[in-house]
Amino acid sequence: MKPTINIFSFILIFNVFFVLNGIGQNPISIKVKKQNDIIFFYQKGTKSDTITKQKSNLFYFILNDSLKKSISISIDNGRFISTKNDSIIEFKFMPSLKYEAKFIEENTTALLKKLKFVSLINGSTTFNKNEIVIKISSTKQDKPLIENIFYYKE
Repeated sequence: MKPTINIFSFILIFNVFFVLNGIGQNPISIKVKKQNDIIFFYQKGTKSDTITKQKSNLFYFILNDSLKKSISISIDNGRFISTKNDSIIEFKFMPSLKYEAKFIEENTTALLKKLKFVSLINGSTTFNKNEIVIKISSTKQDKPLIENIFYYKE
């Protein structure tokens, strides 16, 4: 009977030692880092490689306000037009033309800086008339971040 009590005592002292030792330690902390460089660009509704007039010509374009000044979109055979919703842009088919879209500062008060989405012509394209090439680039790094190829169908 005596050896059983010694083993029980040993286990009890061992557990008490580790419990008391753990009380004085700092709790584990988890650090979360906010990512400001995420860009969402995808078709609204059914996702496809085909853009159809009035059916699949709307796109979600969501990015942080701090990135808006440094992002440009190059579009071959079409252009993007802003909508009432600041997260949705509309594609308009413009064959043989190349457009560039970006955010520019609007003339407002000195305290309020509002960015406006504009699309300007940037020459002609060498791609086929039904081939839509969309490149989202960083103006700071001068490299494409996202590149998608779509096909236009009336």
